[in-house]
Parts: sequence; C-alpha cells; structure tokens
Amino acid sequence: MPNLSDFISCSLNICQHNGQCLLDNSSIANFTCLCTNCFTGSICEMEKYSDNLWYMGISDENRFKNYQLIETIIGFLLAILSFLSSFLALQTFLCSEKIRITNLGVYLILLSFSCLIISIIRGVFIFVAISISTGRLGSNYKLFQCAVMHLFAPSLIYCFFWLILYIAIERVLIEYSFVNLYDSRRRSLISSSCLYTIVPVTNILVNIFGRQSGNSFADFCLLNYTSTGYIFYSILRWINYLVAPIALFISFLLILHHLLRHRLHYTADSSSIGSSIKLVILNHRDFIVQPLVFTLCVMPYFIIGDLMTCSKADTDAIGKLTTIFSLVSDSALAMIFFTSVSPSKFYMQEFWNKSYVGRFLLYIKDRSCTSTLRQ
Repeated sequence: MPNLSDFISCSLNICQHNGQCLLDNSSIANFTCLCTNCFTGSICEMEKYSDNLWYMGISDENRFKNYQLIETIIGFLLAILSFLSSFLALQTFLCSEKIRITNLGVYLILLSFSCLIISIIRGVFIFVAISISTGRLGSNYKLFQCAVMHLFAPSLIYCFFWLILYIAIERVLIEYSFVNLYDSRRRSLISSSCLYTIVPVTNILVNIFGRQSGNSFADFCLLNYTSTGYIFYSILRWINYLVAPIALFISFLLILHHLLRHRLHYTADSSSIGSSIKLVILNHRDFIVQPLVFTLCVMPYFIIGDLMTCSKADTDAIGKLTTIFSLVSDSALAMIFFTSVSPSKFYMQEFWNKSYVGRFLLYIKDRSCTSTLRQ
C-alpha cells in the first residue's frame, strides 16, 4: 500500500473499474492505481475473481464482522439439528421393512444418510473452528478442509437434491400405476449408483481442471475458475439447483391432477372442485411439504449467488443477506425429518411402532402415564 501523502489525485482518472488514480509528487509522469478489492493490474483492468467468488468483494465493515461467533454458533446448532433430524429419518426408514423393501424406501434411506454425513462434516469443521484458532491450524489440515468442503460435501449436497427428485418421480410413477410400489429394487439401486458416481465425478473434474492455477492451498480453497471453467461450473450449478425444484413442482401438479380427477370421478360435483383441491392437498401434504420447504430454503441463496458480482457485492445489505441466506439454505437439511417423515401418517406410524427412538419415546410416555395414575 503506497503512502498516500506522497501522491496527488490525477486530473484524468485512467484507472478502470472505479480504481483511484494517484500521481507521484516527485514525478508527475508516475501514476498509481488503487484498485478495489475485486480488480488488479496496473490500471485495475483485470478481475481478481470469477463470479463464483463474488462474496470476496464484501469488505469487513459490510459483513457480520462483530457477529462472526454468533454466526458460527448458529451454523453449529444447525449442524446438530441436521444430524438429529437425519438420524431420526434414517432409523425410521431402516427399521420399517415395509419402507426399505421398496424403491422409494431406497431413495429415502440414501437421502437421510447423505444428510447425516453432510451434517457430521459441517459440525466437525465448525467445532474445530470454534475450539481452535485458525492461525494455529497447519496447512495440511486447511488443505484437507478445503478438499472436503469444496469437493466432497458439495457432491453429497447435489446428490441430496437429486434424491428428492428421484422420490418425486417415483411417487408419480406409482400414482399413475406405471410401476408397482413393491417392484424389484434393482431400478433404484442402479439409478442411485449412477447418481453417486456421475455427480461427484463431474463436481471434482470441474473444480480441478476448470480453476486457475495457484501456488498454495489458499488458491485451492478459493477455487477461482477460469472463464471456460466458470461456464461449466455455472451449467453444473444451474442443473443441480434448478432441475430438482422445477421437476418437483411438475410432479406435484401431476399427482394433484390425478388425485383430483379420481376424486371428482366419484363425486361428480363440479361445484366441489375448490373443496376437493383443499382436501386432496391436506390428505397428501407429504407430496408438497418437502418440495415447498426445499424451494423456499435453497432458492434465495441460489438467486443471490447467480445475480451477484464481486463489484456489486460490497454493500451492507448484501453482506448480511449472504449470511442469512446461507444459514437458511443449511436449515433445509435440519428439517429432513419434518419434511420426509412427519407429513405422512404412514411414515409417522412406522416411526412410533418400528423405530428404536419412537418405541423408546412411547415407552417413556407409557411409564409416565402409569406413574401418574398410581399417584
């Protein structure tokens, strides 16, 4: 950083991208450009970061600088909630033979298991960040953290998104009788194997071969993409984030149409369409709760990430919205039990009657009721 007292402002600013032009007092032929956080070069002509790193343009005063500990604690609590929620969902689907022998059950088990692993990864790294000062961590640990958080964890998150879509498609096929609920699980095992192979491979390839070369682990953590790499990154991001919500909405409409037509066929009363729609949605709310919660939680973070650039990011509002939307997006994992199990009467019945946690809670309830009656 030059000593500003030795410089005067240029009469004509030749610096690009809002850079500040300064002339040397000792020689007016020499000029210096003070570039913003997003650009570099002799006249600030080169962008430091591709659009995927737009948040690097948010200055400290526009971040939650004084609330970093609170933000970290909230993230850690969400990781704990995600672990508990996914564990409850996983043991519900595993303990119920009626669920796990179906193709739909395979997808539900993998969905819960992926959420469980993601929550463990996030919880461990957040706990380490709280417990140990970042400056004391070795470069090998930081490199390992970057590899897990940029390569492995996002792959699981993308698989989580696609599994929600798999579940929706399976429900549509069952509702329209294209497949049977108790068909062979070969279909779900093959499709899941392809998913857990293709998604991680594409994510790893675009991150390794599409980023700018760096000389340290810090460059690897930033994953600053080349122009070509950013195109592939954007395509991959759009596909993983948008295909699932759009397909979920379409699948819900298809299921709603089929159930509504089936109901109206027996009622034969056109005046009851409104009440029929309401009744169908209430009776089959498990079809809509998960897509709705998933979309409301994930889409704000995706939208701000897609619209924002580094040069536009440095405002108080964007700094706070980035943190809030990130935490809201993480909360989608914390609600996996409430979106996958609790909306369904059958799944909740299996939870109480078949799962270890459900039966234990019923046991505690019965013991407390018995003790109350004795008193």
